[in-house]
Amino acid sequence: MQASTHFITIGQSKLSYQKYGEGAEIWLCFHGFGQDHSFIMPLVHSLQKACTFYSFDMFFHGQSHWEEASEAISSVFWQQCLEVFFLQESSINTFSVLGYSLGGKFALATLLAQPQRVKKMVLVASEGIEEHRVYKIATRNSWGRFFFKKFTHQAHSPIPWLLDGAQKMRLIPTKTHHFIQQQWQSPENRKKLYRTWQLTRGLFFQPIVVAELLCKYQIVTHFVIGNHDTVVPFARVRALYKLLPDALKILTFVDAKHHQIIRNMENNILILPS
Repeated sequence: MQASTHFITIGQSKLSYQKYGEGAEIWLCFHGFGQDHSFIMPLVHSLQKACTFYSFDMFFHGQSHWEEASEAISSVFWQQCLEVFFLQESSINTFSVLGYSLGGKFALATLLAQPQRVKKMVLVASEGIEEHRVYKIATRNSWGRFFFKKFTHQAHSPIPWLLDGAQKMRLIPTKTHHFIQQQWQSPENRKKLYRTWQLTRGLFFQPIVVAELLCKYQIVTHFVIGNHDTVVPFARVRALYKLLPDALKILTFVDAKHHQIIRNMENNILILPS
């Protein structure tokens, strides 16, 4: 399928996105760690006539580059990115948002920046509602950031050994242990993990604030969770889910592990009426 590549330039940084489809339903889509804009292709193939997808490359992924002095992105910087995006895509009035895994943080940041324009939210195994304990340790205090950087940038890191110990003590699930171990094999992946986690620590949301916006603008939010997902199980999104009235929330469980959810979820999730 032919797609067009576009860039949002803020300072020295560039945010890349691809446009797919030609339908009336507009979707802004944000992928998870280690992916790029193409993560949405399973849905694009079947919905390209009904939807138009703007799928973004997260910074440090795909063709996007982060060149700011700060390690962490701010809500103000993200607002600037969206303002440039809407200048470039001036035909967009309202849109819906899909965030998968770590991309859920950008989906929620988009909601907070432009709530009056959002029609629907689809949060697929979404980060940003309740942070994982490992993410908190690695990003939320200076000592954690110092040691996380040291461990991700040195050739012989003790992280695999520490992960083995944490898994044996049942501090992290076995599948989460395997996921992190896989990412740890490549020096490039280790540095990408460090940079991406430090970048997204600037996007922090209080569930009550998100819920108030969703209620104020009557935005239906669809939570999609994998039955076999130990990375972002339902418990990690429950805090937001329970704050929403029944009329504004939908919960769907997909027979999938974390990395399989987009491929296995039903297409009609994106075409449900608001």
